[in-house]
Amino acid sequence: MKIKFLKLKNWLLLTLMGALGVGACHSAKDVAQTPEPEPETQPRPRSEMALMYGVPTVDYVVKGKVLKADGKPVKGLQVVLVNNNIDLTADTIYGNDEYVERYLQKSSDTTAADGTFEVKSSDMPSGKQRILVRDVDGKRHGNIQNELIDVEFDMDNVGGQRSGWRLGTAEKEMTITVKEKE
Repeated sequence: MKIKFLKLKNWLLLTLMGALGVGACHSAKDVAQTPEPEPETQPRPRSEMALMYGVPTVDYVVKGKVLKADGKPVKGLQVVLVNNNIDLTADTIYGNDEYVERYLQKSSDTTAADGTFEVKSSDMPSGKQRILVRDVDGKRHGNIQNELIDVEFDMDNVGGQRSGWRLGTAEKEMTITVKEKE
């Protein structure tokens, strides 16, 4: 009795799913009669996102200089461009995690003798990224306090080459002042 009930239940479910699946399809005749939409003459507002398979990306570039409070450049600091969605503090990125180490190598730079750096990252469009400045050489070039700084990007002025899902490049230039540990 129980087996007959299960077979009946399965048959009803399959019939229902089949009817719903077939009902959702259009015939070639229906498609042929559908008029072509007018091409858009105005670009879509940025708040309206087209639904497609893939993820839009923006190349973020931050250039700048790291200085001490007295205006002297700091050499040997690691500067990392971090997506705003990653949850961290200035000191939590330490560890031997392989993913974190690869991420740091890919989107970080070490400040030169004149304190300059350039970091790049490719990520989903966001008006905010973060810069992590951390002392990786200890007291060699000064005992510097790690800093986590929010960087705002104007997403309406993303420039450069667009192609497919790549929306262009957002650039920012900045000077970062760091503090020495006491």
